[in-house]
Amino acid sequence: MSKFQIRNFLRSLSLIVLSTLLMLSYQNCQGLNSVQLESINDLANGSGGNGVGDGSSTDPSNGSGDGGGEEVVEPTNIPEPAIKGYLDLTVSNVFFKGPLKQGSFSGSARTVDGVIEEIFVSLPNGDEIAINTRDRMVGNVFQYEDSVTRDIRSGMLYEVKPGTYMVTLTNDTKFKGARIEFTSESGNQVAYSDEYYESTQSWGMNNQNQN
Repeated sequence: MSKFQIRNFLRSLSLIVLSTLLMLSYQNCQGLNSVQLESINDLANGSGGNGVGDGSSTDPSNGSGDGGGEEVVEPTNIPEPAIKGYLDLTVSNVFFKGPLKQGSFSGSARTVDGVIEEIFVSLPNGDEIAINTRDRMVGNVFQYEDSVTRDIRSGMLYEVKPGTYMVTLTNDTKFKGARIEFTSESGNQVAYSDEYYESTQSWGMNNQNQN
């Protein structure tokens, strides 16, 4: 064979080997893709060996499991309303930046079983104090909606003397520090709960015993 023929033979042989290698590489790639597709199908069907999709996780952070988290304990030591009487009251005095002149104000209030159903006071210059609550008082403290900001504010209702009551608006936006004195139209003097009178009597006796 001449050198030219040998060169052509080697070139042809090289092309055949290269084609064979390319074909083998292609088949290997196809085989790997098939394995990957089977793995993807297994994961999608939830049948893989890692337990994906069985919904049996007991991790408390995902909200499942046996629900053995901390129990919410409702408070049981909230004081009862100090004033439980059914009262219809009339404004007798108003103190706001000083005492207001008699005849320049008017108003009323009504309490039912520890709930202040209404406080309404008409003030000079057309100002009004209007309070309605739905929740029972905690001791002498009640909560209401501020007429300006709509935030929750606190006030106090307490008995000054039998038949006379005082409402104090401690942190109201417009009427901060206002004190409104009411008197009972029916002369009802049993405004406080029995527990209040018992605790007051016990406190007085303890003071006497200590002296």
